[in-house]
Amino acid sequence: MGFRRGRSCIDNIFCLRQIIEKRPERRAPFYISFVDFKAAFDSVNHAALWIVLESYGIPSGLVQVISNLYKGARCAVRVDGQLTDWFDVSTGVRQGCVLSGILFAVIYDYVMRCASSCPEAGIDMRRQDETRRRILSDLAYADDIALFAESPEKLQIYMDVSCLSLNDE
Repeated sequence: MGFRRGRSCIDNIFCLRQIIEKRPERRAPFYISFVDFKAAFDSVNHAALWIVLESYGIPSGLVQVISNLYKGARCAVRVDGQLTDWFDVSTGVRQGCVLSGILFAVIYDYVMRCASSCPEAGIDMRRQDETRRRILSDLAYADDIALFAESPEKLQIYMDVSCLSLNDE
């Protein structure tokens, strides 16, 4: 995630501004997609979450305990004093739950690992005297992220991989 000791959102804004200012000097086009995971806590797919937790080496017994907290979750909405029909909940982490931040961080990490392994991801940040490529694929802070690519087509592929990596589970 984007929270790091001694760093703030201002640091990422400074980095982003430097990238935007310096890339044209190298005549190197690039494209940025800004993603705001504002409702991301509500969109975590439970089935994918259990698979991702186990893929990270979390013991299956503990994954089962966590999944039991979510099993059979149902909701209804009150509109103008009237309660809607009850419906099953298969996405989202419980806001206010101590585990929610951790569960979201695991999913976020998984998505970004999948996305940054995409060959289309990122822009080359090496100096002109360097031979080894230095790829910058994203800047992240909390629930906001900027994804970088060197063409609109590569950015679209990168975005598709980022968004679909959980659907493969």
